[in-house]
Amino acid sequence: MTRKILKLVFGIIFCLIISNKFTSTVQGQTPTPAGPAGQKWRCLKSEQVGGRTAVPPPEVDVNLTGAGFPSLHDIFVVLCVPPVMTGGQTPTNYKCTTGNSEYDRLVFNSDRSKSILPLTMELPKGSSPPQKIQAAGGNLDLIAHLSEAQGHVSYAFFGVTINEPSLVSGQRADTIQYATFQFEQNPAQCVSIRWDPYGRVFDSQSLEPMRGVMVRLLNAKKSLVIQKGLLNPQRTEADGQFNFFVAIKPGGQRTFYIDPVPAKTHTFTDAPNLHPNYVKVYSDLYKPNEPIIEAAGIPEHRDIPLDPGTNPPYRSKPVLMAMASLNLGNVTKFEGLISHPFSWVSLVGKITGGEISRVRADKFGAWEILLPNSVIPQNEALKVRITKVDLTTLSQKSPNKTFSKSVYQFLLRAIRGVFDSVSSKVSAQEEAPTDTDGEFQPILTYVEGFARDQDGNVLPFATVNVKLEMSDNLYYQTTADENGFFSILPQNLPIFVYYLEFESPDLVRPVKMTTEEFSQKNEEHLRENNVNLMEATKNGQSLLPTTPPSPASETVSPTPSAKPLFANDQQSFIIIILTLVVLLGVAGGVLIYIRKKQLQNSDLL
Repeated sequence: MTRKILKLVFGIIFCLIISNKFTSTVQGQTPTPAGPAGQKWRCLKSEQVGGRTAVPPPEVDVNLTGAGFPSLHDIFVVLCVPPVMTGGQTPTNYKCTTGNSEYDRLVFNSDRSKSILPLTMELPKGSSPPQKIQAAGGNLDLIAHLSEAQGHVSYAFFGVTINEPSLVSGQRADTIQYATFQFEQNPAQCVSIRWDPYGRVFDSQSLEPMRGVMVRLLNAKKSLVIQKGLLNPQRTEADGQFNFFVAIKPGGQRTFYIDPVPAKTHTFTDAPNLHPNYVKVYSDLYKPNEPIIEAAGIPEHRDIPLDPGTNPPYRSKPVLMAMASLNLGNVTKFEGLISHPFSWVSLVGKITGGEISRVRADKFGAWEILLPNSVIPQNEALKVRITKVDLTTLSQKSPNKTFSKSVYQFLLRAIRGVFDSVSSKVSAQEEAPTDTDGEFQPILTYVEGFARDQDGNVLPFATVNVKLEMSDNLYYQTTADENGFFSILPQNLPIFVYYLEFESPDLVRPVKMTTEEFSQKNEEHLRENNVNLMEATKNGQSLLPTTPPSPASETVSPTPSAKPLFANDQQSFIIIILTLVVLLGVAGGVLIYIRKKQLQNSDLL
C-alpha cells in the first residue's frame, strides 16, 4: 500500500514537470504568423562622396556609415523615398526597397525594387542588383551609387538585420534570443541626404513659386535637348521647381540654355523688378540667353524670376508636396515638403482640430517633426496644416492687431523656437492657414481589440492581416478568437504606415480598416483596460520588446481564451514547489495513518 502511494506521488510530480516544460516551450509561439522574421533597423548616415553639391549629379556616389551592427551577420540596406506630388495628386508615404527583388521579399514580403524608379541604386558601387553586406567590428562603411537622384527629395538609408541573435538580459550568458522587429538608435541621428532642386521659377515681386510654367532645356544650338529618360520640357508644380538630368561624358562639358515660357501676365527679362528679399530664398538667377556651361558630375543650379510688371503679383495657396512618417519605437518621425518657402507646418487632430506640433519649413519647403508617441492620439489621424508667410515683409508683429495678442504670439513662437529648431533668419507676416488633404495615420506600436466589420459587428475567428500602405502586401497575419479578440505585439508590426484587413466567412469581401478606425471601434475596450496603442502600454506597463516584461504585461496574449496554464517559468516553478509541498504533506499524513493502523492491528493480535 505504501509503495503504491509513493508511486502515485512521484507520478504526479513527473507529470507536473513534463507539463511545465511543454507549456514553457509552446508559450513563445505566435498563433498563425506570416510575413518577415524578426528585424532590427538602424539608421545609416549618408554623405555625398567628395562633398555635397548643391544639386545632385545624374550619377552620384554616397558614403553610407553606421555602427552597432553584429559582425558576420547579413545586413540589407534599404533606401526609402517619399514620393513628390505630381499632377495635383495627394502625396503618399514612403516608398522603400533594397533594390533587390529577392531581398525585398525577405524584408517587405513583396518585390518593391521598381517602386522608386527612375532612381536606381548600386550597392556596393558596381553591384546591380544591390547585394547584402556584413559589418566589420560592428561598423558599416561602404559606397552606394545612385542614378537619377532628384533634387528636393529626401533619401533615407537603413541597415536591416533579420533574426539577429543577441544575449538575453537576466539569463545565462549562453542563452540566445532572436531579435524582434524594432528600431535601435537615437531617432535624432536619422538624417536623410537631400539635394536642392536644379531650379525654381518664381514671381519677382511676391517671391512666391509659380505653377504651370513650361520650362525647356536647350543645347548650344538652342534646340530642344533630347535624351533617353529626360523629361523636356517640364511644367512646374506648385513649388515652381524644374529638374533636368543631363548625361555628360567624364571629363567633358556641355553648353545649355533655359527657356521658360511665362504666362501673359509675366515677362522673362534680364532686368526684372526684384524684391530685395529674394536673396533669402533664391540664388544663381538666370537671365535670357545666358549660356550655362556644365561639366560632368558638377550640375549647375539656376532660379528664374518672372516679372509681373504692372499686373498683380502671382500668389497661390501653399500645397503639401511630399510626406512620410516612421514609428521609431518611442518616437514617430514626420517629414515632408511644402510648396512655399519658410511657411509654418502644423500637425492637427483630424477630429479635434487641436494642434499637436508646429515647425517652420526651410527655404526649400522641407520640414521635419519628431514627436513622442505619448502625445500622438491613437484614435485620430493628424492633418497637415500650412500657414503661408509673406516673404516681402520681415515684420516681427503678429497679424492680430491687439497688443496683448501680439505679445502672446511672440512668446508662443519663442517657446516653439526652442523645441522646433525654427530658423531665425527669416520672420515674415503670416497669412490664413490652409488645410491640406494630407494626413498621417497613427502607426500603432501595439494592436489589441476586437475584429469588427464596418458596422461594428464582431467577427469571431476572423483572419487578421497587417498590410503595408506602400505596397498593399501582407506583412503579418494572425487569427482572432471565438470572441473576435486578438492582439499583435510590437515585434510583429512594421515601422511604416500600415492598415488592418479582416477576413471572415460571414463577409462578402474583406474589411479594410485604417489604424484610426480600428482604435475608434475599440475605444471602449481600450479605455476600460487602460491600453495605449501608440505607447504600447497596458495598465501602465510597457509591452515594447526592449523593456523587460513585468507581471502585469505578461497577462497580455494574442488569444486570451487559449492562455497557457502557467504564465512564465518563474510562476510555474513556484506553483510546482507549492504543489510538491502539499503532495508530500498529504503523502506523509497517509503514511503515518497507515503506520498507526498497522500498529493497532498488531496490538490486537
